[in-house]
Amino acid sequence: MRDNTTMRKKSFLIVTTTMAPSRMQGIWNTIRCMMLNHAVREHVFNKMPIRLLLLPEIKLIERGAVVEHVMRSITGKIDQQHFDSLIAAELAVNQLPRRLENESEAKKDVISDILQEHAGYAILSHTWLQRKPEVVYRDMITPRKWQSIRARRGAGYRKLAKFCEVAAGDHGVSFAWMDTICINKDSTSELDESICSMYRWYRDSYVCITYLADTASLDDMPEDRWFTRGWTLQELLAPDRMKFYCGDWTDLTTYDNDKSKDNKVLKIIEQVTGVTSLQGFRLTFGYSDVESISTRMSWAASRVTTRAEDRAYSLMGIFNVSFSIAYGEGGERAFFQLIDAILSSVQTNFDVLNWEGRPIPSDIHPSRVIPSGPECYLKRSTDYRLRLLMPAPTEPMTLTHLGLKMELLVIRAELITHPKVRTILKGNVKFQLLLS
Repeated sequence: MRDNTTMRKKSFLIVTTTMAPSRMQGIWNTIRCMMLNHAVREHVFNKMPIRLLLLPEIKLIERGAVVEHVMRSITGKIDQQHFDSLIAAELAVNQLPRRLENESEAKKDVISDILQEHAGYAILSHTWLQRKPEVVYRDMITPRKWQSIRARRGAGYRKLAKFCEVAAGDHGVSFAWMDTICINKDSTSELDESICSMYRWYRDSYVCITYLADTASLDDMPEDRWFTRGWTLQELLAPDRMKFYCGDWTDLTTYDNDKSKDNKVLKIIEQVTGVTSLQGFRLTFGYSDVESISTRMSWAASRVTTRAEDRAYSLMGIFNVSFSIAYGEGGERAFFQLIDAILSSVQTNFDVLNWEGRPIPSDIHPSRVIPSGPECYLKRSTDYRLRLLMPAPTEPMTLTHLGLKMELLVIRAELITHPKVRTILKGNVKFQLLLS
């Protein structure tokens, strides 16, 4: 048995070493396509929206069709020789010897770069039309209605068409995403996935095209309705690359990326929103815990949404948390869910209590230390020294049916007398509370 096994191994070795070059090339092409197909599918199904607009046709396609289109694009432009040269260049740039483990990592990096080029998509940040209808998902999947909309060329269609034209023409992408038309809101599961994924979709886009319908120049940019809406906060914070356009779709600036330089746009954004360019940079690149909870809440304090629950749902990505979507539960109950998720997920979470105003109603939760909405954080303490007194807790802060369970630091202090200070005796300890 041993001799037969040896013979078989030797025969196999002889075959592989004498294989025709054309057949060997075919095998390498098959392996390359399998490897690319796996990487493309993983990228499309995990990092791209549920469906996209194919450009320039303005055609809705699902993820499976996106995979096919990206594969055709890649294999039509990159052959084995080109692929190998890209790997060699990656190894040379990083000054790595050509070993198997290094080549494996280089292939991953090269494929990642290829995907950025061939699977990049533009995403739109805008406010919905107030007096005229937007083009929605069901309009486009109904052929007769879609033909009628294209023929009439109303305000909703003109916005859609111009967005796709700018995405393809100015930014060279083959895919685009627009919330009005790319989400099937008749599907509860799809709507839930879209809301929970929205921040990542904006973050992973090639470019965020921001359409300021009420703006004609930088001078009137601060008055644009875009700055007042709840969902546009995450659309400002998440993308790495943004380009602002006026109401007539002309460029608001000459910059390629309006978030990349310390320019007048960023100064206006800071003036209107309170978000500095540094804070925006930190959130875009994942340093969300650097900015305090109360600071991020204050950015959303004056923003409005059509549905009350969206004030909380639109903040999930900004705090890197998720919870169940339940339209109809009410804005305050949705906000309570957000606070509960933050307490369960964020390590240094004492700052969630840095607020002043109306607490959550008792029929939602008995605790009086949970705020009723982001507006409660407008009067937060901005004394940075307080953060030094807020170390990471050694025991979790948890919401129970009785209230909020947490560790307290109790120190000796001189009691004061003041009309707004209430003294409470618990055993041998006196607590003083400042009443708002």
